[in-house]
Amino acid sequence: MLRNRVPAYAALACALLAGAAADQLSPRDAMLKAAAYFRSIATEGGYLWRYSLDLKERAGETPATDTQIWVQPPGTPAVGQAYLRAWRATGDRRFLEAAVAAAHALVRGQLESGGWDYRVEFDPGFRSRWNYRGAATGGRNVSTLDDDNTQSALRLLMDVHAASPEPALKGAIDYGLTALLKAQYPNGAFPQRFPPTNDYGAYYTFNDNTIADPVCPSRSMSSPTDRGIARTVPDNACYAARSPTSALDSPTTSSSTASSLPRRSSTPPTPWG
Repeated sequence: MLRNRVPAYAALACALLAGAAADQLSPRDAMLKAAAYFRSIATEGGYLWRYSLDLKERAGETPATDTQIWVQPPGTPAVGQAYLRAWRATGDRRFLEAAVAAAHALVRGQLESGGWDYRVEFDPGFRSRWNYRGAATGGRNVSTLDDDNTQSALRLLMDVHAASPEPALKGAIDYGLTALLKAQYPNGAFPQRFPPTNDYGAYYTFNDNTIADPVCPSRSMSSPTDRGIARTVPDNACYAARSPTSALDSPTTSSSTASSLPRRSSTPPTPWG
């Protein structure tokens, strides 16, 4: 579950306002000052949720080290999106460069299974604990859709690639989308984790929008790369995923659609259907 916190991207916004007020900077200069500070505390271009003023304490949802970044929002994808918004508002390529750096940090954290764990480790002595794409270490290789984790990483990669196309980004996007669609069940739902684990990770659940987050963006996911890769998702299915109770009463949801909405069963469904 997401907890109450002051996320990094919110701190970035506060820094923009504080910088402009204290130093009488223009909004653009305040944004640049805040972005420069954030880039100075980044790890390989990525970010955590929280930092103490002396940087001795770092954390995502749990404590982290100075060689780790967080994927789960409001981590690296959220900060990268803030940079992109600043670039779109100002046209200053320094913001775009920061967003590109965040995207490359995520590329290095993509798992062989196609998605992302909650964190990415950059310490060479510990990276082997995860089976990062192309590394073949035999480490942890479970991608998660919990808390908009893999989905937010893919969205940032696609948005950055649309702004600054690069083969490395396109490769990670194509690999991730292919894995995501492979993990999708025949009825359109997604497991919380893939490859499905031997627990609730194999179930499709409504908790934390695990169904909604990959379903709704998937209707336009293919645009940055291969337009034929994403499955068509009807409007009422997207509506149902966002609001399962009201969706059953939605005038756009037929009785046959309502009866086929994903429901958790007593045993995990057959994976990779």
